[in-house]
Amino acid sequence: MLFDREALLSKDLLLTAPPAEDAAIEPPQHSHRVLYPWDILLPVSLVFWALGLRNTDVSDLGQYGLPAALPLVFYVGLALLVVSSGWALAQDRLSPVRLTANLGALLLMLYGTAPILYGAARYSWTYKYIGVVQYINLHGHLNASIDVYQNWPGFFALAAWFDKVVGVQSPLAYAKWAQLAFEVLTCLMLHFVFRALPLTDRERWLALFLYAASIWIAQDYFSAQALGVVLSAGIFALTLTFLRRETQAKWVLNLRRRLQPIGRIVRRSPETDETALLVNRPATRVQEGAVLAAIGIIYFVLVFEHELSPYVVLIQLGALAIIGEVRRRWIALLFAAVVFGYLAPHFDYVNSQIGIIKSIGDFFHNATPPSAGQGSVPKGTLFSEDASRLLSVGMWGLSGIGALRRWRNGRPTLALVLLSYSPVFVFFAGGYGTEGILRVYLFSLPWTVCLVASALKPPAASISRRRSLVTPVALAVVIALFVPAFFGEDAVNVMPESDVQGVLAFYQSATPGTIFSVADNAPGALSGRYNLFGGETLYGPGGLISGPKLLVTNAAAFTQVIKNNELKRHEPSYVLITKSMETYGVEYGFLSSVEFGDLRHMLSGAPGWFRAYNAHGVTAFELPPGG
Repeated sequence: MLFDREALLSKDLLLTAPPAEDAAIEPPQHSHRVLYPWDILLPVSLVFWALGLRNTDVSDLGQYGLPAALPLVFYVGLALLVVSSGWALAQDRLSPVRLTANLGALLLMLYGTAPILYGAARYSWTYKYIGVVQYINLHGHLNASIDVYQNWPGFFALAAWFDKVVGVQSPLAYAKWAQLAFEVLTCLMLHFVFRALPLTDRERWLALFLYAASIWIAQDYFSAQALGVVLSAGIFALTLTFLRRETQAKWVLNLRRRLQPIGRIVRRSPETDETALLVNRPATRVQEGAVLAAIGIIYFVLVFEHELSPYVVLIQLGALAIIGEVRRRWIALLFAAVVFGYLAPHFDYVNSQIGIIKSIGDFFHNATPPSAGQGSVPKGTLFSEDASRLLSVGMWGLSGIGALRRWRNGRPTLALVLLSYSPVFVFFAGGYGTEGILRVYLFSLPWTVCLVASALKPPAASISRRRSLVTPVALAVVIALFVPAFFGEDAVNVMPESDVQGVLAFYQSATPGTIFSVADNAPGALSGRYNLFGGETLYGPGGLISGPKLLVTNAAAFTQVIKNNELKRHEPSYVLITKSMETYGVEYGFLSSVEFGDLRHMLSGAPGWFRAYNAHGVTAFELPPGG
């Protein structure tokens, strides 16, 4: 039988006959048992994981962070889960129940470990978001002149409303669980996204497992970015499910015809053709209008919820519109009008804060990854950075192999490639501080894992037992890199609960003034009064005091540094010292425990200074105005 070549191309049904071992033909569907002996692996893995947590001591994490403190039984639990997941992915007939249970267990083990072991949310920067929510709870309104967060208030307003609905005083009650909650929501959204992509069911599930195990950059903490990822995934779930075109742009068809690998044209049967598995739902005008309205509302919320996410979505959706992958291509122009319309009145303020104009076009500088900073970088931090770098490069490298394999086999490839790599255009606009490369990885990962799944091309065990082992081996390697990348710096990332209580009490009771933090690693700005206090850092990267003479015993010289840098001379100045600061200073070698003690002793007897606060292990020394 002959087929019309252009019609096949337009519907992504043109396929080059692949070699027999690459055919990825699914086995016939047979009836399956309700339970198998191997099903016991999942509950047993959870038992070992729980035993591991019970026997973990996090009171004094070393330079290798949490991974070195976790007992062997914890890793046995992870290993059993990998075997269980690999078995579930290798069955002739995939079981959504088993796969969902294994994916849920993986999310729990990777993102539920920290909130169970630690008394407070990780990362010092988490607490500035809590402070903005508390400001709204305290005042009942926003003040756009305070900081950039109150210019993009969607997340903070939602959190303040949530606090009132559930009856908690602040996000401190639940913030440490944010990573687990946001990853569950993201994977739920990606489930619908992947159903709308030209993938086999086995590839879709593998992509979900790979995503859960490779999002090491920790942008899922209590933050606007985390919610932005969920909203972005929701936009693509609706767009790809309801607004996909059956034909592509003519120039894309011509390009595909020129690049199509030489070979015979075959049509896959519904059982083996991934395009037959797509969730394409023809919609009436009313239904399509409802979908467009929903997408527009979600994007509008995203625009005033986060500074960067809507631009990445615009780039990716614009790329799909250009190649004719979605109907109603004018939606990309509407998105552009909304996002730039919102930016216009805020541009002067944002540019004054982060220098947008200065960074535009400086692609390579904007793409520079963040460094560990000054000082003596701990070996554990270097190991964590190496693991994260290897994981990122590995995922991008495998995605390239997957794209090549899909193209050679005549499978739809262009849309996935554009979605995976188009976020790099963010570098032309700015570096987002030093985190531009991390955000590119974040937004490319949902699509990258799809290409990686195509590169691994998991078969059922009945087709090839040897090749079916590729899936658990790959998942094990990804998890092995994820653990040090995600938990390796917990010695400094963990904020002791005593620090949180002490700093909060200080903010609530202190007279407004300038806070000089000994090191930039503490749960600061977590109160609704955060806007009343200025902030400076004394030691470490970006600190006011550097060099061989650290001024921990010279009271006169130290006091002069404070006076030269205080923000308002009619307000007091404070020097704040916490346990998390001391851990950070010692780990990075710019202040030793002895020097922290010398600093406390010096300020206790320095002229003009007095101890203003000392509780929960947090100490604050005050220099009154004119002191």
